[in-house]
Order: sequence, then C-alpha cells, then structure tokens
Amino acid sequence: MKKRWDAVIVLGCAPKTNNVPSYSLTQRVRRAEEFYNKGLVKKIVFTGGPNKTEIPESVIMRDLSTVPRGNTLTEEKALKTTENALYTGTIAKKQEFTSCLVVTSPFHILRSAYIFKKIFPTSIRLEFAKSEEKISLLRWIYLLFREMGFFIRDFGEIQRMSRLLKN
Repeated sequence: MKKRWDAVIVLGCAPKTNNVPSYSLTQRVRRAEEFYNKGLVKKIVFTGGPNKTEIPESVIMRDLSTVPRGNTLTEEKALKTTENALYTGTIAKKQEFTSCLVVTSPFHILRSAYIFKKIFPTSIRLEFAKSEEKISLLRWIYLLFREMGFFIRDFGEIQRMSRLLKN
C-alpha cells in the first residue's frame, strides 16, 4: 500500500529575474504534482516569500502548478528554510494535518530535513522527497558547500525556533 499524506509542502527556491521560475523551482513543483496526481496528497502547500523578486516564490509556484487552486495553499513570508518550517508548521497545525511530505531539491534535502525535524510540530508525521533534478558534479560540489554555509549561519536560529511549535 502506498503512503498518503494530508499535504505536500513544496519549499521555495529563488526564481530568475522577471519572476521566471528557476529550474530547481520548476522541478520541485513537478515532483509535488506527481504525488497529488497519484492521489497520495490532498493539498499542496507552496512556501516562500519574495526572494530577489517582488512576487513571493510560493505564488510563482502556485501559478506554475496545474493543481486546482482550491487544493493549494501559499505561505508568502518565508525567506529561508527555517522560516519555511516555522510558517508551514503553523499552517499545518491550523489545518489539522496529521502528516506532511516535504519536497525540495536533492542538494537541499539533508539541511531541510534537519531543520524541519527540529522546528515542525512533532505531532505531525513528516517525511521528505527530493525533486528529479539533473545536477552536474561541479554544481553539486558548489551547492553542498553553500548548504554547509547556510547551516552554520542558521544553527542558532534553528535552536531558538525549535521550541516554538512543539507539542
């Protein structure tokens, strides 16, 4: 039997200029749509604020998605992964979700999983899936070093936020 979740949470990624979805952003949306189209989730929560553009990443993802708007939610404030976890955790509690699947890029999944496991409400079953991005070896190396830098930058904030939504 296939697992099912109340919602899939799609983490934002900076779009290109002029609000054009980046490759990573597009791949995350497509992966979430796969779960929705297979009937494995009821809702999709797009999360991400205005990062390098005036339109929030979540709105860009929602507009890119083929999922009916009545089955999507947008979180439009988060500017980094810690905030994605905090704000979507608040939405999940309000919507009374009991399980969520977080979708992000392969290079981002380890840091995201750590952050969400620390910050997201413990009463909600949480799992993770990566998008189907094709990434060259050189780009992988760059992205992994970048992720380590972000983890170091956010470590103290993760510890502070970890106490906010626990139940």
